[in-house]
Amino acid sequence: KEDTLKIVEALNNYYHPIARGVFKFLLTGRRVNEVLYLTHENVNYKDMKFTILAKYAKTNKNFDFPLTSLKILQIKISLPLLNPVEVSSIVNAIPKFFASFIT
Repeated sequence: KEDTLKIVEALNNYYHPIARGVFKFLLTGRRVNEVLYLTHENVNYKDMKFTILAKYAKTNKNFDFPLTSLKILQIKISLPLLNPVEVSSIVNAIPKFFASFIT
C-alpha cells in the first residue's frame, strides 16, 4: 500500500503536464495505447463519454466510457499538445518511470 501511494503521488506531481495527464488517465484502467491515441473527436462532452476506437483497443471493438471532471481536465491539458514525437517520448518514459520504484 505504501508503494502504491508513492507511485500515485509521483504521478500526480510529475513535471511534464502531458505525461501527467496520460498517467492520470491510466489510473482509470485504460491502456497506454488507448490513452495516447485519444483525440477530441472521440470525446463527447454533451453526453459525458469518450470512445476508444477499435483500432486502438485490445479487443478490436469500439468502447464508450463515462467522463468525469478529472478526465475532462486531463483531456483539455493533454490532447491539444500531443504530436507523434511527444507520444513516442511519453511511451518511452513510462517503463523508466515505473522502474524507478523497483528496488
